[in-house]
Amino acid sequence: MIPKLPAWSILTVSAVVFYGVQLSAQNPIPMQKQDDISMEHSPQNLNSARPIRHVAVYQAHQLVLQAADEPGFLLSTASPAPGGGTSHPWINAQAMRAAAENELGTLLRAANSFDEYLLALVVHGFDIFSMEGGAAPTELQEGYRIYASNQLIGVVWNHPGQFMTLQQQPEEGDLYSAFASMTVYELGHAEPLQKAFATTDTFTALLNALHGQGLMTVVL
Repeated sequence: MIPKLPAWSILTVSAVVFYGVQLSAQNPIPMQKQDDISMEHSPQNLNSARPIRHVAVYQAHQLVLQAADEPGFLLSTASPAPGGGTSHPWINAQAMRAAAENELGTLLRAANSFDEYLLALVVHGFDIFSMEGGAAPTELQEGYRIYASNQLIGVVWNHPGQFMTLQQQPEEGDLYSAFASMTVYELGHAEPLQKAFATTDTFTALLNALHGQGLMTVVL
């Protein structure tokens, strides 16, 4: 969980850069139109969802942001500036990698909600990981984006963690795997992806189950 701290203790000189300066996206995988990712339905087994989502954002294997969908502050990787700065009405976020701050900020300025921001991050080549019990891993070694034909529908990592969708995150300890983490980006595929996640006992078996559904996995 990202703590709420007084503004003077967390805003930094480059916090303005974090939410203000444009930098073109870098994405080696073909970009998907934002409208192509559905936000209409919820998977049946996510009835016990957290009221406040806490997610980590990765660029390839590197942690670049930790964020919660609650009012808070924008924290930079730079040194704190005297005098404090500006709070944010719907996100509490800590940048974790200086090289990504400009792009993260550009996308944040264009978003009107936490849901819109997560969707924009995915479209621009970032991936979402469900945070549990504090800090997220600074690096995830083995991960795959999941495609149905040419449509990006999710991401899976060879790392212990949860199953979640962009819109719903289970309570801590629920929908947990000792060997994999998965986030669904296209809700129309949530049920079969959740079934594969819940019924396999190794990461290799999970990948095979995804391939058995006719899906393609692309290494990050």
